[in-house]
Amino acid sequence: MEQSRSGAAKRPQHWRLERLSAQIEDYYQTAQPFFVVEFEPHCRNRDWEPELALDIAPSEFEQAKRAEYFWVYGDPATMCESVLTLETLDLDATDVLLVSPPSLNRGDAWRCERLKAVFELRDDVDDTSGWLYIVNSGAIYGTVSSGCYLSMYHARYMLFRDPRTLPGPEERYFPLPKYQSLSAVAHREARRLADARRARVGSGERQT
Repeated sequence: MEQSRSGAAKRPQHWRLERLSAQIEDYYQTAQPFFVVEFEPHCRNRDWEPELALDIAPSEFEQAKRAEYFWVYGDPATMCESVLTLETLDLDATDVLLVSPPSLNRGDAWRCERLKAVFELRDDVDDTSGWLYIVNSGAIYGTVSSGCYLSMYHARYMLFRDPRTLPGPEERYFPLPKYQSLSAVAHREARRLADARRARVGSGERQT
């Protein structure tokens, strides 16, 4: 019943989805979330244009030129690994969209939103047990297996950064993906705090 309601729910209006209508119809019919990633050939001295709102469409000529670099994914793990792989082949992911059914976004219609971060959650035996998505508005959507014990130290995540609005290393461009263990992040933070404490103690000893 839930799938039929989601499948019949109002669909988002967006020019990329119109270009991909034949490829994404099955996702709508089965009420499954999916991802649309746009890539561009890597350019070291790229002149970035301001990010356009999703309800603004470029010219027909521009749409046709860019559609060659659209990739559609139904599986978040495949999407994350693919972005990393294609980046090594000199392709930059310039936009990452999450298209979510009402069953995921808790609304009454499908939504097409820019994806800013994805978390792969794992249980205490290190099996994938769910996903969390953070979209441009700050909303958080998720699918987590019931009855499992989540181990956040086993989770992995990927961040999507827009270089037109956020500073970053000169050598890298959008999305500057980070797909790594939260445990490593926790260890780095613990070392940083320990170093800060030692520095404060050393400063206090010098003052006395």
